[in-house]
Amino acid sequence: MTGCAAPETQTKTQKGAIYGTAGGAAAGAIAGQLIGRDAKATLIGAAIGAAVGGLGGAGVGKMMDNPGKRYASGHAQSEAATVSREGNLLAVTFKGDVTFDTNSIVVRPGLYF
Repeated sequence: MTGCAAPETQTKTQKGAIYGTAGGAAAGAIAGQLIGRDAKATLIGAAIGAAVGGLGGAGVGKMMDNPGKRYASGHAQSEAATVSREGNLLAVTFKGDVTFDTNSIVVRPGLYF
């Protein structure tokens, strides 16, 4: 069903599931044919590959959907940085008074979270 949605409205989780399912089905079909050398083995391999690929792709897509939330929640406690999302990029801005002392290479404790 997610394949019917316009690509620009799909989340990375949905896209990952679609691409993973397609890739997994193709790889599974090839493996099934090589192992069983008949149509039944090809279909079983495609089904297993689609399931594994879809789950894996959705998992990777889910991790890519929420990176800002993970980073922002960790930095919210320390107030050492601000995290914002700019399109597909995460912008992390560190506050100067919590990173390093002048003429020092030692990270100040306030930067740890």
